[in-house]
Amino acid sequence: MSQLARLDSVSRVEVLQFRLLLEGSATRLAARNRSEADLDLIRARHRELEASIQADGAKFFSEHVSRFHASIRRASGNQLIEICGNVIGGITAELMVRRLHTEADQLAIVQRSALDGARLVEAISARDAEGAAAIQVANIHRFYADDLDPAEVDALRPFIDAVVE
Repeated sequence: MSQLARLDSVSRVEVLQFRLLLEGSATRLAARNRSEADLDLIRARHRELEASIQADGAKFFSEHVSRFHASIRRASGNQLIEICGNVIGGITAELMVRRLHTEADQLAIVQRSALDGARLVEAISARDAEGAAAIQVANIHRFYADDLDPAEVDALRPFIDAVVE
């Protein structure tokens, strides 16, 4: 899967569609299935993300956000989601770096993502599966939204609308 995506045979929008599908499902399951140890790891990864932003701005954002999402996928309790998520996480880390290079105010976009991450941790902690999935999908979409062309926006709409309903 990783090799296929890196060969440019998979478009950015296809990667984002798969990520929205996978991360929304992983988050929904994590909110339902997470243990206290899982929740502790999710919280720790989010604190690391926030500390990195405080210390270095956007410099290490993709690395820390990848770890944060990996902890959520692990808490899902589904090994296939975790494995596929780790692969897509590596691919989207490259997309995140590219996206940040197009952003004039990198600090604002990563701070917004960290704030959404805090809301996500709260929803997972409260076992609010649907709320957590909606926050996750909206956050991922928002991160890329200003960099998407109209056709990409349209292609992602079913994933965004599915969690808003």
